[in-house]
Amino acid sequence: MSKKANRPRDGKTGAAKLKALRQEVQKGLDSGPSRPLNMEEVKRQARRRQTPDCQMTSVRWHPLTEEDLIGIWLRTFSENPTLADGFLDALDRRMQLLTASPGLGRRRPGLAHAFDIPIPGYLIVYRADDDGIEVVRVLDDARDIGALFRDGQ
Repeated sequence: MSKKANRPRDGKTGAAKLKALRQEVQKGLDSGPSRPLNMEEVKRQARRRQTPDCQMTSVRWHPLTEEDLIGIWLRTFSENPTLADGFLDALDRRMQLLTASPGLGRRRPGLAHAFDIPIPGYLIVYRADDDGIEVVRVLDDARDIGALFRDGQ
């Protein structure tokens, strides 16, 4: 058996990969002094540097959605302040998912091009278009949401 047959698909041997890894680590050591990082700032900068093909679409919020979110936060905060902030963090993560993959969730044929996607305890109703995501409502899943959509409200 030839040595060529034992090589990985990328053509690099284990020694070559190890050498490249050592060079990358050394580059990091030589890059300057360490400093604290704000992870939220890192996320913002990373999003700005995305290539146009991978760029996240925008999120627009219907005016009633702001009222929905404030009401949810206030009700939750009275019982558990940490949970109230956690809800908004979970919503932010769900929005990142939707902007990266518009059209996720269940299509709601009774509403003009609307979808819904769950978040623990709630249902996000949104529309996706060429301009991004429009969040229409964030509804408590304890409500009879099926009836809401059947009645076309």
